[in-house]
Amino acid sequence: MRDAAVRWTLFLVGLLALGPAAGWLTGRLRGADGFSSVEPILAASGGAVGMALAVGGIVLSIGFGALVARLTSTRWGYFCAGGVLAWVAAGTGRIDEILRVNPDRAQFGLIALEAAIFGVIAVGGAFLIGLAGRQGQRLDSVPHGHREARHDPAGDELGMMLTRAGVSVAACVVCGVLVSYVAAVSTLKGQTIASALIASALVGVVTGLLHKQAQGWVLVLGIALVAALAPAAALLLEPAGASSLLLRANAMELLAPARIMPLDWLAGALLGLPIGAKWGVGLATAEKS
Repeated sequence: MRDAAVRWTLFLVGLLALGPAAGWLTGRLRGADGFSSVEPILAASGGAVGMALAVGGIVLSIGFGALVARLTSTRWGYFCAGGVLAWVAAGTGRIDEILRVNPDRAQFGLIALEAAIFGVIAVGGAFLIGLAGRQGQRLDSVPHGHREARHDPAGDELGMMLTRAGVSVAACVVCGVLVSYVAAVSTLKGQTIASALIASALVGVVTGLLHKQAQGWVLVLGIALVAALAPAAALLLEPAGASSLLLRANAMELLAPARIMPLDWLAGALLGLPIGAKWGVGLATAEKS
């Protein structure tokens, strides 16, 4: 009971105190029209300023997650970091609003670059949270009183690590794309972050059931790849004409993964992966006799 109280107190501190402070950093950024929310790299005050403020929010969330991981567990460190990062993501733009202000397809390229930069920072942060956490880098540690129902066959350890990494990254891409088409039916921030959370949780469940779940930072890397590849795909596949692009944005017909902004993906990953990993390992384990 005491451990649960400590965990939830830490989460609420992050969600209700640190989160709003971190969210202020991106919430103050505005687009070219002077009032709409925008992606940091497209901010009217300058891409460098916007990126620096967003990176500050990411670093704050990662630092808090590492502290929580040291006090509780790696999974809870991810979850609390995600709660703070969700505020940072909520302050960024929506793709339909961005295109209404400036219907230029080239912006997808800048968003892809932004996603790559944020992704590198998030992966490094996930690794640091794992170093601080009691569970190490893995999110699928078996609960006390359980044993794994099935084990990886003996063999080359490097080969098994590469197999886990390949399966986990592939699961991130497949689940990210599928869930975005089902859940991201609008660009409202609650919906896009929730879509990324659901996709990430599904990754945790699937890889846990397959006994092929990689370390936590590799899973974050998989979601970060989706975050960067989605706008890159939109850059190639969406129409170049301003009127056609604006029409697709207003009709919510843009590529579904590209409706979810980079920080939405990363916040959803930190929130959803520990949930899915917990469910996955619970389904894949058997009670000790």
